[in-house]
Amino acid sequence: MSQEDTSPVADALMGPSAEIDPGTATNSWLAAFEDALDRADVGAVAALVNEDSYWRDVLGLTWDWGSVHGPDAIAAALVGLGAGRTPRSLALASGFTAPSWIERAEGLVIEAFAEFETDTARGKLVIRLLPDPASPVGVSASTLLSRLDDLKGGLGWSKRRHKGIGFEREYPTQNWPEHRSDRLRRFETEDPEVLVIGGGHSGLLIGAHLDRLGVSTLVVERNQRLGDNWRNRYDSLALHTLTDLSHLPDIPFPPHYPDYIPKDVLANWIEFYGEAMEVPVWLSSEFVTGSYDEAAGRWTGTVRRADGSERVLRPRHIVIATGGLGGTANIPKFPGLDEFKGEAFHGSNFRSAAPYAGKDALIVGVGTSAFDIALALYNAGAKSVSMLQRGPTIVTKIDSSSAVFEGFRDPTRSIEEKDLINYANSIFPRMFEGLKALTKMIAEQEQPMLDALAAVGLRLHHGEDESGYMIKSLRTGGPYYLDVGAVDVILEGGIKILHAEDLERFDADGAVMTDGRHIPLDLVVLSTGYHNLVEDARTFFGDEVAELLGPTFTLLDETGEMANSWSPTPQPGLTFMPGGPGQSRPNVVPFALLIKAMLEGIAPQTASRNGAGATAER
Repeated sequence: MSQEDTSPVADALMGPSAEIDPGTATNSWLAAFEDALDRADVGAVAALVNEDSYWRDVLGLTWDWGSVHGPDAIAAALVGLGAGRTPRSLALASGFTAPSWIERAEGLVIEAFAEFETDTARGKLVIRLLPDPASPVGVSASTLLSRLDDLKGGLGWSKRRHKGIGFEREYPTQNWPEHRSDRLRRFETEDPEVLVIGGGHSGLLIGAHLDRLGVSTLVVERNQRLGDNWRNRYDSLALHTLTDLSHLPDIPFPPHYPDYIPKDVLANWIEFYGEAMEVPVWLSSEFVTGSYDEAAGRWTGTVRRADGSERVLRPRHIVIATGGLGGTANIPKFPGLDEFKGEAFHGSNFRSAAPYAGKDALIVGVGTSAFDIALALYNAGAKSVSMLQRGPTIVTKIDSSSAVFEGFRDPTRSIEEKDLINYANSIFPRMFEGLKALTKMIAEQEQPMLDALAAVGLRLHHGEDESGYMIKSLRTGGPYYLDVGAVDVILEGGIKILHAEDLERFDADGAVMTDGRHIPLDLVVLSTGYHNLVEDARTFFGDEVAELLGPTFTLLDETGEMANSWSPTPQPGLTFMPGGPGQSRPNVVPFALLIKAMLEGIAPQTASRNGAGATAER
């Protein structure tokens, strides 16, 4: 916003800030900051950073994710990077919103976007400045965000199109489909540099970006079609995150798509994306097992093809992209369930509610999928629908849950700019405290709904420390529910709530409760989530690798980052690409560049930070 705006924020510019021009202040700060770094002057750097400041790095300067708090720690860390990694050539980023006053978590700040480079890389900065009379330039930084954008020396993104008319000129005797088929067939005898396990949205994104970087990459997907990981889920499923948050890179969703995309639309879009981005994929192919040869710096991995044959590949690097949270279903044991003569299966195998019209159904679990499945069964005419609750859950309305991402609807900013802002907004513990405040505000607004749910037996909380569903998701994956209709049905009595401690056992015909009641059942759906992604690594590579890694895609409270996610891991040659579309999109560019830098010997092969001590259950 400009200083001429008549908004409440502009009206607040009454003190020193009213006399500070955002562009002039930012350029002065950048010049002083670069000079202080060039001189490796810790004191001069610290003088440009305020007392409650944070610097967060997204692979841009440290080849890892992490944040540092306070001027002395930030100055010491930046100067300690050394000459080769010290950011230089700092300048305002072209094509981005000009420096301006804006309200953020830190208060009223000047927010600016800048570019930097090091000996080997280029990146972006988000800088938030506050008036500071003690600073040599009159402002100091409250937030610094650095992100890797490109590699130098011809290793990064090519800015030029390939020559050719319909196909590469190097293949003048082939049409383009023949050339593409040959690209895939070559892996029958050649080894890819990188093998990606999983061809969902995350696997396709990293496969496409590595391929564009000139890295020989093969994606293996066990399903028959791209998008089947969404297509084969329950019919009523739609994303619970905003479409504006969930765009895929390079090919955003059309503007007429709804706020929450149905799973079949997303499945077809993923298939289209894989074709349009020409990702090298083997379909109906499953990674079986592998081992790492440290001396050779290569994996030996076995892939089982559709015809049952096996191909042994020796990639230098493996990326696990087998699910947003994890690919291995969590199936708890219940007394007598093996005697049950109706249908019983995990929620990942639930497809349609239609066959269960007139049937009695029980869903075990109180997470999003459990509520969705219960609602689908009710709407399909099930005779009775019950949910078995094992622990407290978080419930909020879906529109309330999206409030924190409202900035992604802003049509005046590019997706890249919105992603950079979100990186800067997600610095721990500032984000944590902000989410606690937002959770409290929403809970007060929704208290009548929550009281009504509690009255019919649903056990609720707002997270272990009142921080809400987002932190719950990042720590354990759930359970929580973003309401799209099940709440009203529960309150009307159409879906009953039962508690696990009241279940004595199952028998052939249903559930026996501790008070002697017998609940007849035709269907039991175990909507009990998934094991942590590290369990996929255990299946593929054994206990030793899994124990070295620790849990993956789990919030590390000491750093505020996600363990082993889009970053180096303690296991050489192994990384993870987890998350939903809204997490995969912003992270794939720096992550792909990291892998390229690892292969080139620029970036370290391992990181000491992992998920030790975090819960492994999702």
